[in-house]
Amino acid sequence: MDVTRITPRSTMASRPSSKTDLRLLLEGVLNPGPLAVGIRAAVASSLAILVALACGESAAAPVADSCPDWNTPAFFDRATVADVRGCLDAGESVTAKTPDGRTPLHLAATRDDPAIVALLISAGARPDVKAEGLTPLCLAARDGRSAPVVRALLEGGSWVDGVCDIVSGSGRFTSPRTALCLAVAWNTVEVVQTLLDAGASVGFVCSHGCDPSGIFPLTSPLYWAESSLRHPEHYGRDTEASQIIVDLLIAAGAKHGGGCD
Repeated sequence: MDVTRITPRSTMASRPSSKTDLRLLLEGVLNPGPLAVGIRAAVASSLAILVALACGESAAAPVADSCPDWNTPAFFDRATVADVRGCLDAGESVTAKTPDGRTPLHLAATRDDPAIVALLISAGARPDVKAEGLTPLCLAARDGRSAPVVRALLEGGSWVDGVCDIVSGSGRFTSPRTALCLAVAWNTVEVVQTLLDAGASVGFVCSHGCDPSGIFPLTSPLYWAESSLRHPEHYGRDTEASQIIVDLLIAAGAKHGGGCD
C-alpha cells in the first residue's frame, strides 16, 4: 500500500471538497451566526479590559441609562425597592443632588416606603446632609406622613434632636427647629409619638421667625402644637389630632410654649 498518497484527516477536514463547500465556508466567515457574533463581542470586550489594565487605566463604572429621572420627585413617587436597587446597581449615585441640594434620601423621606429609606442608607446615603437647611428627618417630620419612614431614618443614624434651619420667606434669617418642633405643628399623632419614643426633647428651644429684627423669642415644641390647635386652617390638621399632640407633649414634661402670640 502506498502510504504517501494518504492525505491526513485534519487536512481533509479543512479543505473544501467542492465549490458548494467553499461557498458555505465563505458564508460562515462573512455572515457568522448569533453564537459566533456573541463570542466575538465577548472576546473584544475582554481584550479591551486587558489593554486598559495593561496601560494602567482603571475600568470605568457602567454608565446608567435606564434611570433617566433618577433623583427626581417623579421617580420616587412611583419607585419600588427593586427600582431603586436597579438604578444603584446601574451606577446611579446615592449622593446625587437636585439643584436645591436634595439627595435621593431627602426625596424618599417624604414618601411612604421605609424599605427604600433603609436601602439608600445601607448604600451610603448620609442622613445628616442638609438641603436648604433641612435633613431628611426634618423633611419627613414636616412634609411626610409616615411614621415607619421616620423610624427607618432614626434607625439609620438620624439624630432625633438634630437642628435644622427654616429659612424665612425673604431669606434674610433662619429659625432653628428640630424634627419634633416641625412634626407637632404639621404631622400626624403617629409621627409625633415615634419621635417621642426615640427620645426627642420636649424642652428643646425652637426659635420663631416672628421678630423681624432676627432676635427670635424662645419657643418649644409645645408652642407649635398649641399654635396648630389655635389655627387649624393654617396647619391643615384637625383640632382633635392637635389636642392629642398637646396632651402627649405635656405628659412628656413639656412646659409653657413661649412665643410671641
